Amino acid sequence: MIERMIAGVDAVISVMGPSGKSEGTPITQGMRHIIAAMNKHGVRRLIALSTASSKDPNDKPGIKLKAMIALVKTATPDSYADIVGWSEVIRASNLDWTLVRVLLLNDRPKTGNVKTGYPGRDDLGTPVSRADLADFMLKQVEDTKYIRQAPIITN
Repeated sequence: MIERMIAGVDAVISVMGPSGKSEGTPITQGMRHIIAAMNKHGVRRLIALSTASSKDPNDKPGIKLKAMIALVKTATPDSYADIVGWSEVIRASNLDWTLVRVLLLNDRPKTGNVKTGYPGRDDLGTPVSRADLADFMLKQVEDTKYIRQAPIITN
């Protein structure tokens, strides 16, 4: 099924994410299958949703962000392991990937005002609207600025 969905496409956008009731690392396993299908069909561009739990070498997290990540790791250890797992699988791939990391999502309307960067280095807020997230991810199909990078986006 995954191979049929990927054959003939120019890019893959993944917004998969665990629920608080997730057990194990199903998304990590799924991402392995997606990447294998992408390689088989010559699809190079992958844009995937992730969170700050997927740490980046460019991050310099403060106490607030560290506390948020610790809460996720403690309250939902399987979800945390899955977030870290699928992000590592993507980073280890040979694809032109972008991990779009979020802190908190909300249902506010699209603003078109998206901040991107890395905690402790850039002036970022906390929430981002799902509409702005979708818009940003779609733009990444052709935008090469964040290839093989993992910025956090906020409003």
